[in-house]
Amino acid sequence: MKPVLQAVLFLGLITPSFSAAPNIDFDGIGSKSMDIVQEIENNPETGVIAITPQAGRVSSNDAHGTIKVEVAYKSASGEWIVQEPVKEGDGLRAIFYPDDEIRTTYSCTTTNPNPSPNYWRVSSTYIDSPYGHPHTNPVAPKLQTPTGEDLPDLLVSPFLSVNTPFVFYWRVHSPAYATRITRDATFSYACTGTSRLNADMIVPGLVAVKAGTGYTLGGTTTEHPSPLNHYVTEDLHTQLTAIGQTWKATCSESDPLIYNDMSLPRGGLFDITGQWKTSHKLHRFGNNADISKKWVRKGNRAKLVQMMCNYVQVHSEGDKKEEEPQPHYHLTLKTSKHLDDFPDPLDERYMDCCLSPVPAGCIKLETNGDPMEEVLLPVTTDCP
Repeated sequence: MKPVLQAVLFLGLITPSFSAAPNIDFDGIGSKSMDIVQEIENNPETGVIAITPQAGRVSSNDAHGTIKVEVAYKSASGEWIVQEPVKEGDGLRAIFYPDDEIRTTYSCTTTNPNPSPNYWRVSSTYIDSPYGHPHTNPVAPKLQTPTGEDLPDLLVSPFLSVNTPFVFYWRVHSPAYATRITRDATFSYACTGTSRLNADMIVPGLVAVKAGTGYTLGGTTTEHPSPLNHYVTEDLHTQLTAIGQTWKATCSESDPLIYNDMSLPRGGLFDITGQWKTSHKLHRFGNNADISKKWVRKGNRAKLVQMMCNYVQVHSEGDKKEEEPQPHYHLTLKTSKHLDDFPDPLDERYMDCCLSPVPAGCIKLETNGDPMEEVLLPVTTDCP
């Protein structure tokens, strides 16, 4: 169940066609009627769909009609959940998860029974500003329709009769990265004016992890330099802090643990190589973290794993062939509500380490299935 987040105004349940607009004499000089309803009857191919809209709340007014804008996300059950907006600068702000499917509705409404003109149109453009991705080559993929086609940068509605909404659906390119979509709309004819909506496609509430007792930070790359790669939920932050403190108390002479990749500042796709492709697919919601395996002395690993399993789920990852083969411990918050946070038990890249005794594969150092030399010698434990 999502918390009530933020969005805007009016409910419409249709998707109008993008076919050619009717030939209407807008200045009233020619022989064509100013009545768009008559034009619809004469030109059914125009794609204008007339429905009776539900009442909305006023967002802005002009002399003719009221501009209304709404955004909603599609729940797991298929229900459209309308969001409530917050004012931000010269526009409004809405928050969604990166992989949400979004419905945007523009409307021009009036209670005047004989508005003149009685038609309207809207054009809308967007700017994509990814969070936590300083890499720009290649550029971020375009927004998509729910069926996977690229959404045009510029959307122009057909000419619509007043009180008929314009509806379109979109989502961030899959795999979904965190971003801000700034969408500007310009309304013409019966409604005139502009609107701006900033849709933040993010995982809210993530906090930065900083070096602390018993651990330090690593895993920085050119594409995602520290601290961009060290964000987690508050619950996982608590567990990581406790792991470091407990390890220092348990094995005071050992080297600090090295906490590597977690999640990006606003969550979403964590593309290790900066190519906007799936890699760290479990590092999307701030409930996962990696700890370097090779920088834990071999004689200490069983003790470390047993201790960590009191706080989090622990898997060994990077031992088998994968995109970035670096052996490490993959930690998952036990209480996470996101099923995508947990490794697939059938995925051979992950070995469950929270077993008794600790599996040998969680202690050995391998990469791509081949043994690696130990870097901390001697390999015997330095814990008391």
